[in-house]
Amino acid sequence: MHFYKAELNVIFFFTIYAGKRGNQVKKRYILSFTSVMVLAGCGDNTAEENETNDNGNDEINEEAENNAQLEEEEAAAILEEALAEFDEIESVYRERPIDSDGDDPDITGEEKEWVFVEDGDVLVHREREFPEEELRTYMFTDREDPEYAIFYEEGSQEAIRYQIPETPTGAEEVAWFQQQQELFEAILEDGEAELLRDEELNGFDTYVLETFYQDVSYRWFDQETHFQVRAEVDVDLEGPGIVESNIEERELTEEVYTYEINPTFDESLFELPEDMELAEGSYEDIPEERVEEF
Repeated sequence: MHFYKAELNVIFFFTIYAGKRGNQVKKRYILSFTSVMVLAGCGDNTAEENETNDNGNDEINEEAENNAQLEEEEAAAILEEALAEFDEIESVYRERPIDSDGDDPDITGEEKEWVFVEDGDVLVHREREFPEEELRTYMFTDREDPEYAIFYEEGSQEAIRYQIPETPTGAEEVAWFQQQQELFEAILEDGEAELLRDEELNGFDTYVLETFYQDVSYRWFDQETHFQVRAEVDVDLEGPGIVESNIEERELTEEVYTYEINPTFDESLFELPEDMELAEGSYEDIPEERVEEF
């Protein structure tokens, strides 16, 4: 207020003085000083607006950074909860959709799988059903020699016993949920994770996470148990141990319809039906679209 008052006093003084000499001079001085006054006022308003905008942008950026940090912390907490649950897992039953591994990718089915860890050995029983082909297949680990598996089709009179192929990396055989545990540990230690949203999936209330570790993945975790019920990940199939593959990269989606943690061990899952003959064979004896490596 003092700045504008001083300007008005100066204008009034020169207006009277110049008025005695002529109207032309009077008008020129009034215009000149009025312009100075207006420009000074505009300059102050612009500075105030710029300062306000800068403060607003800083607040937005700070809020975005805080939200991102919160999402990362929440994602890390979810992965830590999942890891804590792994300490209690000794066996898992799950049902999931599957695609054929053979020449016809349109053949789809469902799989029921039991996985038990017994005295360091991984025992697996899988039942795969392809409704379009009216086909059901069975595979399970030979408990007497866990390096072998047994395969047969429903309605057949003969089962094939074959040696399980070695893993491409030569690593010691572990259950898939043990591999998953190692992956989550690696994401926490050397990768990144962000909580995207809550979502209902196949009857589960889930957390959806985006994770970064060697690839970009999206993972759905059951909010009740922190069990992973879906994953979408880009898989690089080119590298050591990949044999006869002309596909360098594909998107892998794994989804679980239902599951049970630590189901009761059932010996009948690892026994042949009565009156079925057992023949010695090899992995190559089984049609490609019928089998999946343990």
